[in-house]
Amino acid sequence: MPRLEAGWELVPVEELLAEPARLLAVYRSARACDCILVDAPFVATVERDGLVVDVAVGVASLVCARACGLSSWRLSRPASSLG
Repeated sequence: MPRLEAGWELVPVEELLAEPARLLAVYRSARACDCILVDAPFVATVERDGLVVDVAVGVASLVCARACGLSSWRLSRPASSLG
């Protein structure tokens, strides 16, 4: 997986599974938003509404180079599945 830069949008798989009706629409939008489908879990520092935490990013999550409004989570620091 390429290096993911700070500010990239994160759509956790848990959000997608919580709203199954939204799942297909999000994956369709992901193509136009320069998103990458996570194929190996990794830990990333993320920010949402001023809260900064380390989270495990699961397989089938999306990370998007552009903010497309798919999620309010953002990477706070660059990340990589290689550590």
